Amino acid sequence: MQATATFGETQAAAAGIEQLIAAMEQSWNRHDTKAYSELWAEDAHFVNVLGMRRYNRAELFAEISWLHSGRFAQTQIRTLNHSERFLTPDLAIVFHEWEMTGDPGQSEYPVKDGTRRGVLTHVAQRTAEGWRLLASQNTDRLPVPDPLRKQA
Repeated sequence: MQATATFGETQAAAAGIEQLIAAMEQSWNRHDTKAYSELWAEDAHFVNVLGMRRYNRAELFAEISWLHSGRFAQTQIRTLNHSERFLTPDLAIVFHEWEMTGDPGQSEYPVKDGTRRGVLTHVAQRTAEGWRLLASQNTDRLPVPDPLRKQA
């Protein structure tokens, strides 16, 4: 039988997730691809917005470094919203809505106003080093109406 986390434990875990999300934003905006990549476990899996799968931190680092040396060199990201669902006190699913500015887009898919939005879905685990990402799926949010949500 699994032990249930206390309110205080859940609050502490949520604060750890908040720190993880903040570290993602800060390291991206400094273009510190090493620090950004280190937020994932060594054996983490990552699926980018194009559906390409990276099988470990080293592959994620290689991709992010390549992107930041060119197309993403002037980008800045900001968290719009995030929420977590704890599966155990040390394991969570995190939904992370983001916005990126400064992306010129690919030549065949230019970004209209220079702003992209999307959502990352993560599996995060508390470790001795803090919260780390075990798996992530990144999805671009296209500018189409959502029939289930009121549009602003």
